[in-house]
Amino acid sequence: MLSFTHVGIVAIVFIFTVWFSLWRRRREPKSQEAKSIPTGVSRWSYLSIGSMLLFGPPLLIMGGGKVLSEIAREINGSKTTGVVTGHNSDGTYKGRPAFLAQFKFDDAAKVSHFAVDSESETHPPAVGSAVEVIYDAKAPENARINNFQARWIFPGALLSGGIFFLVFAGGGALQILRIRLLKEISRPSAQVGPIEGRLVRWKKNFFLSQKNRPSWRLIVEYQDLAGRTFITESEPIWQYNPEVWAKKTVPVPLYLDRANPSRAWIRVQDYFIACK
Repeated sequence: MLSFTHVGIVAIVFIFTVWFSLWRRRREPKSQEAKSIPTGVSRWSYLSIGSMLLFGPPLLIMGGGKVLSEIAREINGSKTTGVVTGHNSDGTYKGRPAFLAQFKFDDAAKVSHFAVDSESETHPPAVGSAVEVIYDAKAPENARINNFQARWIFPGALLSGGIFFLVFAGGGALQILRIRLLKEISRPSAQVGPIEGRLVRWKKNFFLSQKNRPSWRLIVEYQDLAGRTFITESEPIWQYNPEVWAKKTVPVPLYLDRANPSRAWIRVQDYFIACK
């Protein structure tokens, strides 16, 4: 049977492969030929965020639990030299048989103990070979071979993967929430009126993606009727890199929430047409 570490590593590799494939660039269409550009939150963004929320917590819990366990073992444990006495079959890994190493060691009181390592390997230490053992004097039966990769690298990868997924999922979710709230002022009304702002810069949106294409967002500075200066960001822009078509010399049209001037909706389509 495969350990949770192997399952976790496979999950990390799979999710990272899918995630980074979403960011591979395709040949961008010519913005001069387009009359509008795709914007907004795509279903692929929801899919990627959902996938990360699905895999993130289990990886975080498994990796974090293992790391904390190893930290406690390192603080409270003792190290000695043991000898491998045999191997227990533990299923297969990538088509190859996996084994749990059996080993014998003597504690500080010269009492002998037998234990089985908790991490399976396809190439375990040979029978009769000497290995470093770390054990807790209060529970020597829970000793394990002091293998740095098994103790720290795999759990650390699980923990890092969980943190990565949750950070990106959280960032994407916050952006979606911000966009949905700003959608309320995306049309003129008695409370919402048109103004113009200045394009400060554009940047790639690392939290939201569509298939294998990145998205961008415009950063715009504007002033309310009282002359106070604010900064706002656009909804995601797909396929068309603003570096190709955006012009800082062209004023950016916005809709301003007069009741709350810190809220303004960038009219991306109108700005795109104006830049052409």
